[in-house]
Amino acid sequence: METAIDIIDTKRDDLDLIQPHNEKVTDDYKPHNGKKISKLFISQDDSYVISYSVEDESIQGWLVNVEGNWQQLLDNNVYFKVGQLYNKVKFYKKSFLSYDYDSENNRIVKHNFIDLSDKKGQNFQLKHVDKLFTYERWIGFTSNGDLIITSLDEKLKDYKIYLYSINSKNATLLEYSQMYKIKFHKSLNEHNNINCFIQYQKLFLFNNGHLVQWELSETTTVTTFEKPEMQYNLFLEKLKYIKINKNKTLLAACGEVDEINVIYIYSMETGLCISRYG
Repeated sequence: METAIDIIDTKRDDLDLIQPHNEKVTDDYKPHNGKKISKLFISQDDSYVISYSVEDESIQGWLVNVEGNWQQLLDNNVYFKVGQLYNKVKFYKKSFLSYDYDSENNRIVKHNFIDLSDKKGQNFQLKHVDKLFTYERWIGFTSNGDLIITSLDEKLKDYKIYLYSINSKNATLLEYSQMYKIKFHKSLNEHNNINCFIQYQKLFLFNNGHLVQWELSETTTVTTFEKPEMQYNLFLEKLKYIKINKNKTLLAACGEVDEINVIYIYSMETGLCISRYG
C-alpha cells in the first residue's frame, strides 16, 4: 500500500532534496516552482517518492537512496502539471492513479491514470472502470506497472480481474487489455465472506477459509491464474486484512473466529501456519 503524508508547513530543506539523478544543473531549479509541497506519496518498496503541490497543481518525482541515509534525489524526468488530484492515490514505478472513491456503492467515480515514464506525463481515462464493483485494497499493479483491478460482485455472482496496460501512446481512453473470470470450485459456491488483497505485486483471494495467492508478474496472462503460486488453509471464518513482509516470506492474516479477533502468521514458502495471536 502506498503511503500518503500530509505536509502542514514544510520547507524544502526539511526534505533533504539535493540533486537530480541525471546530473542536470539545478542551482536555480525549485521543485513545484518554489510552491509549498502539500503531500508526499511513498512507493511500496520505499524506492520512489512523488511530491504534490496544491498551489502549483503539479507532481514531482524523487528517487530514494535506501542505502544512503534515505537521501532523496530529484528526478527531473518526472515533473508534470496535473491540476487538482483526487482524494486517493496508488502508484508503482511509473504508473500513477489518482481517483475518487464512492464507499457506499464501492465504485471509482472519477480518476486520472498518468504514465510517468512518458516525458509529457500522458493522462489516460480507464474505460469501464466506473462500472466495476471494487474496494481500494483490490487495486494494485503487476511488476511492470500494469494496473490490476479486481471486481467481486457477490449480488450478481460476478467475479473478474481486469488488467489495464499502457500499450498505446496515441489513445487517451484505455480499454482493459485482459479480463479474467474467476470461477470458484463447487465446494465454495456459497461464496461466504469473499475478500481480495493486492500487496507487493501479489494477488490474494479469500473464500470460506481458503486463501489463494498469485504472482502478478510482467507476463501475467490467463495461465497465471490457472496455477496459484501458493494456497493457505486459514482458520478464519472472516478475513479482515492481510500483511506480508518486504522479503515476501511471512504472511499475517487477521480475522474472526467465533466473533473473536485473531492473527495467524503463515510461511509464504510452505503455506503452513507458524503462530497465532489472540
